[in-house]
Amino acid sequence: MDKVNNSLKLTDYCSITQMKRKFKSYLEEINYKEFKLNNFPNCLVISLVILVEECIADCLKYLTKNEINGLYVINQQVLRLMLNETNKYDFFMKYSKKYSSSIRYNDNLYFNLSKVLTGLESKFGEKLMIDYEARNMLCYYLVSLQYDFTNLAISIVKYSNRKTLNKTVLLNCSLFLLDTGINSKIKLKLDSLDKEEKDDDENDENDEIDENDENDEEETELTEENNDNTENYKNLKIEKELEKGEILDNKKSKQLKKVK
Repeated sequence: MDKVNNSLKLTDYCSITQMKRKFKSYLEEINYKEFKLNNFPNCLVISLVILVEECIADCLKYLTKNEINGLYVINQQVLRLMLNETNKYDFFMKYSKKYSSSIRYNDNLYFNLSKVLTGLESKFGEKLMIDYEARNMLCYYLVSLQYDFTNLAISIVKYSNRKTLNKTVLLNCSLFLLDTGINSKIKLKLDSLDKEEKDDDENDENDEIDENDENDEEETELTEENNDNTENYKNLKIEKELEKGEILDNKKSKQLKKVK
C-alpha cells in the first residue's frame, strides 16, 4: 500500500479549549489543580498522535487483502498480533488485561482519535479500514498512557519543587515510558514545532519593524511638506504686504531677500 504525506495539525483533530478543560478536570480529580499547564497538554497530544501513526504503520505489515470486499482491515486480531510481535510497544502490555470491549473510552481521550484514524486511512490508501473494535482498543491504550504521562509528570515537577508542566517535563516522561525510537520522533517533532513558532515570531517582529519604518517615513514626509507650506505661506504674505505698500520691518526684508 502506498504511503502519502498528509500530516495533520493539532487543531485538525483536537479542540484546544476542550483538551485543556479535560486536562484540568483530571488534575482536579487527583487533587493537583494548582499545577500550571503551560504547553504540556499540547505536547502530550502531539506525542500520542505520533504513537498512533506508528502503530497503524506497523499494523500494515500484518494485513492481508479481504477477498470479498478487497479491503485491508485492521481489526483487534491484527492489532494484538502487531503488539505481540514487537517489543517496540512493550509499555502497552501492562494495560492489556484490564481492557473491556463493553466500555467506550473515546470520551476520556484528550483528542479526537476518530479524526486521526480517518486521516490515516486516507494517508495509507482508500482500501485501508480500521474497524470499530480496533479503534476502541487503541483508544483504551492511549487513555491509559496519557494518564501515566500526567502522573509521572506531576511526580517529576513535585520532586523539583515546581508547579509548571511543560515540554521539557513531557520529554523526560517520554524518555522514561516509551521506546527509544518513538521517543526520538516525538522529540524531533516537538523541536521542529518550537522552531516554526520562533520563525513566526521573528517574522512578526520584522513586519512590525517594517511597518514602523514606513510610518516614520510618512511622518517625515508630512513634516517636510508642512514646513514647505508654512514657508510658502510666509512668503505669500510678504508679497501681499508689498503690493499694499506696507512698510517692511528688517525681519521681513531679510525673508523677502531669501525669496528673491
